[in-house]
Amino acid sequence: MDPTDLHLFVASSSYENDLIEEIQYRKSLTILKKDSGMIWAQGPKQVLWWPQWQMWNLQKETTESISQASKILKSNGKYWIGLDYKLHRRSALIQEGLFKTKLPQVKRGQHAELPKCGAWFLEDSNQIYFTTDISIPFKNGIPEVPEDKNAPSRAFQKLDEVFARLNRFPSKNEKVMDLGSHPGGWTWVLSQLAGHVISVDTVALDEKVGKQKNVEFIKKDAFKLGPADIGNLDWFFSDIICEPERLYAMVSEWRDSGLVKNFICTIKFKGKVDFKVLEKFQNIPKSQIFHLNANKHELTWVCLA
Repeated sequence: MDPTDLHLFVASSSYENDLIEEIQYRKSLTILKKDSGMIWAQGPKQVLWWPQWQMWNLQKETTESISQASKILKSNGKYWIGLDYKLHRRSALIQEGLFKTKLPQVKRGQHAELPKCGAWFLEDSNQIYFTTDISIPFKNGIPEVPEDKNAPSRAFQKLDEVFARLNRFPSKNEKVMDLGSHPGGWTWVLSQLAGHVISVDTVALDEKVGKQKNVEFIKKDAFKLGPADIGNLDWFFSDIICEPERLYAMVSEWRDSGLVKNFICTIKFKGKVDFKVLEKFQNIPKSQIFHLNANKHELTWVCLA
């Protein structure tokens, strides 16, 4: 399949405007069409920050029947995920004619086998678009996170989702830190994965979280805590509500210390998105920035060793 310069970006719910502003900010992409949260763009391939799902280098073929559409897809790859977009019944019949795709199930603390998949959709009954160049192999770009009724807050969804995307998470022999942890949604998840969890906030944790044997709570302002106070860390986590520039300054200090291997932080915005500070985060080596389904007006920054 030869690369093209036609891409489809699926906007996260309620954040289509942020995606459009990002495309305009980057300038090298031209928006061709907007339809039901789907943004068609043309230009050099780029990994964007705000989409829920990204489909790059789209191919298009004319098809006269359901069976022909299935045949086209099977001739270009083995496993395919259909995008929920248009012509749902016809799309379902086309998908039935393909090899069955076992998409990964999100289970906390378990690695999943992420299949090599392509994605496809119908623009009309006779036009099929498809590509094997997609951001993540989850239906509509959303890992389905299981419910956890014991978690003290809904924030647990962010960590479960980011670990599913990365297919990587802390292990029992690792030491991690959760900054701005109250009431303890992230600490709750981490206590089930890591060997030692340092949880930092000025407000105490939910009682059942604080009772976990591998959780050490430090009552302190996270911005007044320095690397020398903690020492070596395998993972640094932050879901703190603060200005992006302040978060950038903090993680820079911890990175410069050389004491931390991996970072996962939420970059939160009030009002307009600060794309310049996002570029600063992105320019940190080995960085990824993306919008989780569980994110609100915020993005997740990841930097893994």
